[in-house]
Amino acid sequence: MIMENTVENMDEQYIEVVEKLKSRGYNVISLSEISRRYCFNIVAHRKDRTLLIRYLKNLDSVPTICIKELKVLAHTINAIPLLVSNRDSRKELSNGIVYMRQGVYSINPRTFIDALTDRYPYVYMDRGGIYININGDKLRRLRLEKNLSLGELADRVGVSRKAIYSYERNIIGTSPEILERLEAILGESIRKPLDIFQKVDTKESPYDTVIKRRLALQSLRKDYEKYKIIRTLNKIAKKTDLRVLLFKRNVFEILTKFKNRNIFMKFIFKLNERVIREVEYTMKIADITNSRPVFIARDKSSVNKLEDIEEDQKIVEKIDEKKLYEVIGINFT
Repeated sequence: MIMENTVENMDEQYIEVVEKLKSRGYNVISLSEISRRYCFNIVAHRKDRTLLIRYLKNLDSVPTICIKELKVLAHTINAIPLLVSNRDSRKELSNGIVYMRQGVYSINPRTFIDALTDRYPYVYMDRGGIYININGDKLRRLRLEKNLSLGELADRVGVSRKAIYSYERNIIGTSPEILERLEAILGESIRKPLDIFQKVDTKESPYDTVIKRRLALQSLRKDYEKYKIIRTLNKIAKKTDLRVLLFKRNVFEILTKFKNRNIFMKFIFKLNERVIREVEYTMKIADITNSRPVFIARDKSSVNKLEDIEEDQKIVEKIDEKKLYEVIGINFT
C-alpha cells in the first residue's frame, strides 16, 4: 500500500519550488503544515495566471479523488492544475519530460523550475508512449516551400496522410523517430515546446468528475445541518444558473459559481487548530482568486473568535433559502 507523504517529510526541493515561484513574482500560499488532507498544497498567483499545485514525493500516492477535485477547482477558478513529484512507484521522473496523470500535467521539480524561467520541455509521455509536439504552422510552411503534398511527405516519412494533416493542425504529437525523419526531410527543427502553464486540451468535462450530489448528500445525512444547507443550495441550482460543487479534499467544503462570481463556503461548526488554519487559507485563496469567502456557523460565539472575518462573510443562526439567495447574489423569488 502506498502511503501519502506529508510535506514535512519532503526534501528541500519543495522549499525551492516555493522560493522560485516567489522570485518570479508570484504571490504564493503554501499549505505545507496541513497539506496531507488536500488536493493541492501550493497556490501561486501572478497577474492573470493562477497555479494550483500538488507537490508530493511519489506521484502514485495521490488519490484519484484528489486529482479529480484539483481539476474541478482549477477549472472553476480559471487556474492551471499541476502535479509536481520526484518519482512514481517504479522510477524517478526524468528532467525535461511531462507526464500525463488523468489529464493533469505532471513534472519533476527541476522541470517545473525550468519552465518558470521559460525553459519549457519538449517531450511528454502519454498512454505508455513518448511524444514530441510539432509546430504545425512551420511544418506546413516548410512542406509547401519544398512543393510536397500531404501524401508525398507522408510516403517519405512512413506515416499516413492523415497523420501529417493532424501534425499541421497541432492535433497530435509524434514519436522522436518520426520527428527526426520529418526534420531530416524539411531541413529545419519543427519541434514545439510544451507550455505547462496552458490548460490541457481535453474533451472531458471537468464537472463530470465532481462527487455526485446524491452520494455527497448521503455522506452528510448524519450531519443534518450541513445536509440541509447543501440540499437547499442544490434546490436553488435547479431554479437558476447556479453551480454547486462539493469538495472532500479542500480547505473549504462548497464552491458556488453564479455567472462570474465564485463563493467559497466553509463550515465552522467546531473550532480547533485545523479549522482555524483552514479559515485562514480559505480567506487567502479567495483574495488572490477574486472570490468571496463565506463562513457558516451555528452561532456567533465561534465565528466571532476569528477576528479577520468581516460581518458580510458570516452566516449564522437562521440559515434558510432566502439567506442563501442573498449570499449568492440572486434575487429571491
